Amino acid sequence: AQLVLQMALKAADISHAAKPLEVHKRWTVLITEEFYRQGDFERSMGIPISPLCDRFDSKQDLSKSQTGFIDFVVKPVLQPFSRFCCEDKWINTLERNRSYWEKRAAHATERVYLNTLKAELGIPFEEDGICE
Repeated sequence: AQLVLQMALKAADISHAAKPLEVHKRWTVLITEEFYRQGDFERSMGIPISPLCDRFDSKQDLSKSQTGFIDFVVKPVLQPFSRFCCEDKWINTLERNRSYWEKRAAHATERVYLNTLKAELGIPFEEDGICE
């Protein structure tokens, strides 16, 4: 019983990738901004910046990071848990969201950045961790 509860808690923690696309994209923005603020703090402390936390890293691409997050973090947890719960909806939505990011990566002429996604969702921009 404890393992099931642990899986449920972990699934809940990472489940935004299996929610409707607009909800998932909004959570992606919120979490990415949290990561960037951590990187800003690390930069201010003069310590190495953690992976995915550098807002100035020109190699970062949300479409690729979300595809990786789905493939290597969410799906390995959610797939067996959804089978246990006899629930296909989570995996179906997860696959649709993964397909969205994959298509976006394949068809984009430039990488998908946080501010690109914020503009699409109508979320105010932040520069250097300060809200405009």
